[in-house]
Amino acid sequence: IVFENIRKCRNNKNFTQDYMASQLNVSREWYGKLENGQSDITMKQLEKIAEVLDTTIEEFWASNSVRHFTNNEKWKYYEANGQGNDLKKLYERIIADKDAEISFLRELLKKQSIED
Repeated sequence: IVFENIRKCRNNKNFTQDYMASQLNVSREWYGKLENGQSDITMKQLEKIAEVLDTTIEEFWASNSVRHFTNNEKWKYYEANGQGNDLKKLYERIIADKDAEISFLRELLKKQSIED
């Protein structure tokens, strides 16, 4: 599902495999194998692909099919590929960013209610 969704995101942006390969500093052949699920991928590469495609890695896990991956299944996938710590760090960073955003918005609301 991940590799299929990467391909769909790329096609939606009208990006070629050559363009993606150049942005990732990999060969077009490697990138083509990636989209076909024939290449291993690191968390950093997955993050870079998401950045180039202006999306999040979570979107790569999204599925319109009957089969949905649970968070536990995603975790097992990353653990099996030796990337569990990277995934944990990524989620911790996302949570920290969201916490900072919530704090900022709460302060804005406080200021707004004081001014009213």
